[in-house]
Amino acid sequence: MRFTAASLCVLFALVVVQAGAVTVDREFQETFDALEGDVISCRYGDGDVVVIPWDQETIDVNVRYHVDVRGFGIGEEPDFEIDMERVDNEIVIVGRETSVKAAIVRIRNVHEYRYTIHAPPVVALELSGDDGDVTIDGWRSSVSVLADDGDVTVTDVETDRVRVSVEDGDIELSDTIGELRVSGDDGDVVLTNCAFPLAQLKLADGDVAASGCDGRLEISVDDGDIALFGVTGESIEIRGEDGDVRIEYGDVGAVDLDVTLDDGDVDVLFGAGLSATLLVTTEDGRLSVAGDEVTDLRVEEERAEAVVGGGEGRMRLRTADGSVTIRQRR
Repeated sequence: MRFTAASLCVLFALVVVQAGAVTVDREFQETFDALEGDVISCRYGDGDVVVIPWDQETIDVNVRYHVDVRGFGIGEEPDFEIDMERVDNEIVIVGRETSVKAAIVRIRNVHEYRYTIHAPPVVALELSGDDGDVTIDGWRSSVSVLADDGDVTVTDVETDRVRVSVEDGDIELSDTIGELRVSGDDGDVVLTNCAFPLAQLKLADGDVAASGCDGRLEISVDDGDIALFGVTGESIEIRGEDGDVRIEYGDVGAVDLDVTLDDGDVDVLFGAGLSATLLVTTEDGRLSVAGDEVTDLRVEEERAEAVVGGGEGRMRLRTADGSVTIRQRR
């Protein structure tokens, strides 16, 4: 069948006539008894998640969905559905936005899409979603967040492990104690006043900043800067492609620092108590080592060796294209 320009205009007009704006306004509430060993498993889609601790022996879940949808096309009207149920020791929460089938254009205006969860802080959290922010405060059990696009904020958490994986979004942790594993594609990571037996951070494109943190750090970044201020962890390992590294040690003794960069500068500032043997190599860059605690300094064109303090620990710094500066705080 062949369509003339006039018939196509008529057809498009008929489609537009069937189009319209739909407001979806839903609210869901469910309460569960909190049992020992419970896990909250929430698949939150594009909504925001706020997890709030309380001292009651129940888990309260509120989901608010208020969205305007305008679709140009033929199909079902949009809606929002949610399933909330207990499966053994797992509280399963799954939200679903139904789409406009066969729509040519679909425009969403989100007024509110939020999951608010009140629970005892000893309940484990397993959260996964697409586009939405996650906020967790005051938790005392394991935390796992898997997100596509959205920011994750974790505050005052003390637990055995924290896992955060985000494709495009920022991650911020403060006053957190526990083993940490973070992965991301395009987003920054900020750590403040945290203590980790082990923190592993692996990013593609994004910066890492840590302030006042203690513990073993393993950081891998393809394209981004790393800045560590007031760190007191004895072991730091950094791998990077394109980006600069700046480390300002707090009060610390023997250290194990290993930095390998492809293209970037390294700047290390240390105090009088730091102790390490030093080896620095660079293929194309300037070398500078200075400080009252630095002895046995030997500098060649692409290599520097020295003893810092008593020399009990070690510092190994390597960069292909970049300068290295090591200096003592005055």
